[in-house]
Amino acid sequence: MFFNKTQHWRFLKMATHTFVPHPIFAALLKAGNEFGGVQWCSESKLQKYFLSKLYCPHLSEIERFSDTELRSWVSEVADELNKILSTEGFDIQLDELQNNEIGVVAILDLLLKWIKRGVKIDIQGLNNIVYPGVKIQQERIDGRDTFISCHSTNHKHPIAKVSTKNGDTVWMTIADEEITGFELFEHIEQIQKNISVNSRQTFVHFPMINLDNQPDTSWLVGLPHTGGGCITQAMQQTKFKMNEEGAHLKSAVAIATLRGMAPKESGITINKPFYLWIERPNVKLPIICAYMDYDVWKDPKDLNM
Repeated sequence: MFFNKTQHWRFLKMATHTFVPHPIFAALLKAGNEFGGVQWCSESKLQKYFLSKLYCPHLSEIERFSDTELRSWVSEVADELNKILSTEGFDIQLDELQNNEIGVVAILDLLLKWIKRGVKIDIQGLNNIVYPGVKIQQERIDGRDTFISCHSTNHKHPIAKVSTKNGDTVWMTIADEEITGFELFEHIEQIQKNISVNSRQTFVHFPMINLDNQPDTSWLVGLPHTGGGCITQAMQQTKFKMNEEGAHLKSAVAIATLRGMAPKESGITINKPFYLWIERPNVKLPIICAYMDYDVWKDPKDLNM
């Protein structure tokens, strides 16, 4: 694996973490196209991992989302993009864009409904607190299972595979450690391997969810592209709700990107004593010849004499 695990499992102090890559893909693609199809490079270990492991091999996956599920906007005015974010219910906001910057916002909005509505039944957590929950029985409806019990050789807890009306699947299983970011992605990737059906379980009972999370995307700042620019701002906000009807995921990514490095100005800097002279057409001699030393480098205030 790419990362060494350094965090310890803390049941009672567990913090929620999210990793939603596709709106990041959409934002980078939108910015790259705006710059004429530039390619993204990397400067850090995390950026290199993201591009090689996720962005490049999986970019085409964004085509599998409809135009209403995954949308993106670009503007040179931060306020225009911030209004979109606010209208869509997000708190993240871009700082004012500079002359050589553009901003991009990408929003993933995915609404899923269970094949059969679940039953609201409270669930007791390990901390003995009762939480609102949902119970879905194993049934077969129109040739599809409402829920299937599975297990993986790479994970000790049973895995619930819950079907939705649009064909997407929601997977749930008890976590064995608290992890975040790319490490979270890799851990789930390992669980996904060698999954098989375990038909002994007849229902799944899970807590309702109301999540509003802003994951750390600072690793994107500085990501360069072949046009000579780089990302200067990067933020993400993810909302997720789950109840007896289904689940709703909404995640926004906002980035600001330099079009290219501002061209380095080429010029003459007079920062030492210098000569000065004035010429006039049809006058052969200079009207003044001077050597201007530091003693006369002063503000005259005006040109009156």
